[in-house]
Amino acid sequence: MCRQYNADASTFSGGTRLRFEPLTLTRKVTHPSKDLGSDVVVPVAVISLADMTGRRDNLLLGNVPAAWVECYFPAVDMRRAERRECDGVTDCTRILADYGREFSPGEIGCALSHHLVYRQFLDSPHDLALVLEDDSLPCNNGIEQVAQLGASLLAAARDGKSFVCNIGLPELYTQDHIVRAVDLQSFAAEQVRLFEHVDPRFSLWRANAYLISRRAARNIVNREKRVSVLADDWSRRRAVGSVKHLLFPAKPFFFQDQTLGSTIEEGRSESHQTLAIPANSNPSIGERISHALLHRSRIAVARLKRLASLRLLL
Repeated sequence: MCRQYNADASTFSGGTRLRFEPLTLTRKVTHPSKDLGSDVVVPVAVISLADMTGRRDNLLLGNVPAAWVECYFPAVDMRRAERRECDGVTDCTRILADYGREFSPGEIGCALSHHLVYRQFLDSPHDLALVLEDDSLPCNNGIEQVAQLGASLLAAARDGKSFVCNIGLPELYTQDHIVRAVDLQSFAAEQVRLFEHVDPRFSLWRANAYLISRRAARNIVNREKRVSVLADDWSRRRAVGSVKHLLFPAKPFFFQDQTLGSTIEEGRSESHQTLAIPANSNPSIGERISHALLHRSRIAVARLKRLASLRLLL
């Protein structure tokens, strides 16, 4: 049973209080956001590969609410996908034209995972969602701050504004030549100093922690029928009109744990690594055959799970 996380609302504008509820593939957030009085539900998705239990344990140690971690959003695992599987869900022509190279299976899986979150979000009645990757940890008071910011941005989301507010960017993005202060009448962020990324000459990356409006999620899903944009290429999405406003606070609310390796380029998962035969061992033929059969079995199971995820996206 997934628990709820109730944010402290004592300083929120207009008495609005956010209630975060996990968004998963099997459990949709169904409470209408406009029918809860002063309480507003915001779905939160913590994207994580099923076998990355260590990373989720790290989230708990980093004070991410247990309810969010327990009901994590399962990422689409493409780490062992064959090229034909990748080509079946990507716009290869568009990717080569825009990036000059193919996307790796891990990059494709990452993009599919975020798309799947957007689809589940759009199936709910809500206007704003919080998306986190499993290497994002809150700064001091980070969760309370994002709840406060989310409450301030709700009106803009309900008005149909297309925006992403990245809450995990390093402070270097506040340089004058790439940002401007946000018009508080457009985005009523009374308690948080917000900036907008405006210079098209500089790219804006990072998708480890962000708030996304319903309009932005719908635009991305409608325009990217097949994977053609990296999950964190927000500048390209702004250029094509999927996301109109790229916002972020003066200081980040979450930070990316640099002690964790990337799962995007990983060839093997944590559970697969335990299947390797030690270099100094001398296994019998029978042991080698058993090892190979177990290895193939786990690959087959992973592929079935991957295909099930892909069917949800097609």
